[in-house]
Amino acid sequence: MKITIADAQIQQEGKGEDDCLIRTLDNKGMVKLLAVADGLSLSGGKAAAQWTINYLKRLAANRVKRPADVDSPRSIYRAITRALAEAQQDEKSETTLTCGILRQVSDENETFLRFEYFAIGDSPIWKVIPGDSKYPFQRVMVHGPLYPTETAKVYSTLRLHKKDIIGSIAFGVTEVALGEVLVVCTDGIPEREVFIRDFAPPGERDSRKGGLCHWLFQERKYDRKKLKQVLARYDELGVLFDDATIIAARLEPAPVTRKDAMPSSTADYLKHESNVVPEETNSNRVVHMEGVDSSILDEPCSDRSSKDDSFISGQTQLASGEDTEHSSDGSANE
Repeated sequence: MKITIADAQIQQEGKGEDDCLIRTLDNKGMVKLLAVADGLSLSGGKAAAQWTINYLKRLAANRVKRPADVDSPRSIYRAITRALAEAQQDEKSETTLTCGILRQVSDENETFLRFEYFAIGDSPIWKVIPGDSKYPFQRVMVHGPLYPTETAKVYSTLRLHKKDIIGSIAFGVTEVALGEVLVVCTDGIPEREVFIRDFAPPGERDSRKGGLCHWLFQERKYDRKKLKQVLARYDELGVLFDDATIIAARLEPAPVTRKDAMPSSTADYLKHESNVVPEETNSNRVVHMEGVDSSILDEPCSDRSSKDDSFISGQTQLASGEDTEHSSDGSANE
């Protein structure tokens, strides 16, 4: 049993202010650093988001020399505040950041995921679980926006030009059982579409295909290209109004499509209302999605043309502090 994980991103024209990160922190693939930065459009957020993710890449790369910097969310937060105070960039730019350490944990006969995190701002953390007869899948809000809030106001940000972090910082931990999914994302992911409109009664359907929850629970092994297909479908439907970035993780294998592994309504939905058409080719499932321009699916989440910018690695070389290598299909070789 191991972690299966993928990231995906759809950027809107004229924006492109999100960035994200997945890094393996051990030599067994059981500890991973996750981060999502959502740059503020009204404050030139791209520079701050990129600075933050690039610094986290360096922090992860130096984990052998400076292990104390990445041993907990608080140590990562303190390292960021120190580096920010000395940052050479001075563009007026602000970003949110949700960041944490995902660990695979075994306790007696139970294996589960534990996510310890900190959050600057409102980029959400969800735990997605099988639902009931009305809602086949539901999200547990682990972290999200404050309530009540003023529209379009962000109450905590990292400010590159001021070299500081303002507002209340959230620290916390959540555990994700076998058959549940951890999602870290930006607020560009359309929550109402994902959890309500994707599951409208048959008479009310508007030909939507390839919903996010459906994919999260049907895919045995997560893959970036396929996850991006799902986001691309929402974009085709015109329901993405901002950059949309997501990291999804769960334990593999998680046979949640069995009838005894989820409520009957969810199992029935996956059986009878499947919106992806699987084909078995040399034991590898190929998924076809309608209405998606396949040319956009090979675009990376961010510029990863250099070795330092590769997302996840496969061979961990702890002695040199290099990250593991990403396999050609976008999944992690652990």
